[in-house]
Amino acid sequence: MTLQITVREAQLNPTGMLVANPYVSLRVGSSAQKTPPSSGTNPRWQTSLAFKARDSTMKVEVWSTSATSDELIGEGHLNLTKYYSAPGSSQSEYVDLLRNGTIVGRVMMAVVYDGPPVNPGATV
Repeated sequence: MTLQITVREAQLNPTGMLVANPYVSLRVGSSAQKTPPSSGTNPRWQTSLAFKARDSTMKVEVWSTSATSDELIGEGHLNLTKYYSAPGSSQSEYVDLLRNGTIVGRVMMAVVYDGPPVNPGATV
């Protein structure tokens, strides 16, 4: 039972913030992984990350990294329930990123679940 996430790209517009070497951090349950840093306000990664957890929500964060510190650009959540009911099919989706209640960008990712189907509404 693996949830395969391919982080493709982002469109970032963090007003008043310098974006240096952004990366994406994903959390499913207690498992967290991140992409390598990219560059600019339209970064591309094409990075695949695999999770064994079957939680219903994935937390998505985009960070700007520099030599001295990392700064959160924005965060969002992706409901994973629909992927568990259609195993094997790849679906791409944008996740909006919020910072202080304002949309500051979005991340495109593809999601594939290869485990047994889970009925919608069932606890995952």
